[in-house]
Amino acid sequence: VRMGASTTIATYLLPPVLADFRTRYPAVKLRLVSANTRAIAALVLERRVDVALVEGPVADTRLERRRWRADELVVIVPAGHRLARRRSVAIAQLAAEPFIVRERGSGTRDVAERAFAEEGIHPPIALTLASTEAIKQAVAAGLGLAVVSRAAARDQLALGHLAALRITHFEMRRELTELRLRGRRLGAPA
Repeated sequence: VRMGASTTIATYLLPPVLADFRTRYPAVKLRLVSANTRAIAALVLERRVDVALVEGPVADTRLERRRWRADELVVIVPAGHRLARRRSVAIAQLAAEPFIVRERGSGTRDVAERAFAEEGIHPPIALTLASTEAIKQAVAAGLGLAVVSRAAARDQLALGHLAALRITHFEMRRELTELRLRGRRLGAPA
């Protein structure tokens, strides 16, 4: 089975699912490609992967989309950041804070930019990085704030290296989606 998955899904959510699959179906060989949402959608269209799981919105009508699960996004800051000490912050307080973001085409970036724009804020971009792990390390080093999946930040939050802000009357949730090429018949393992 050739699978494609957005970076956050491939790194933080899919490993236990794949382990369970492998236990149930040890004869099925799995191949996983990880990239941003835009790149994974292209691989499905090119028939280079059978099934894909993505984080961001995909509007191409040639693709069939099914809800896989929900994901919560959080704004992370270094544990010692002045905003981390507050019980909650207003979304407007983030407007001038420098943010570290993923590259264009990233589902996390798309969802975060849309959510902030709906609140009328466009925080400055301090740095663009191609991996969530690099973003978490950059945030911990004090280079800026970032939006990541809570699942991706869980380890660093538990260790106390990062803090997730509680933002008054503001949540970022997204639907993680399974993509398949519309009309394409897949074998039983897929």
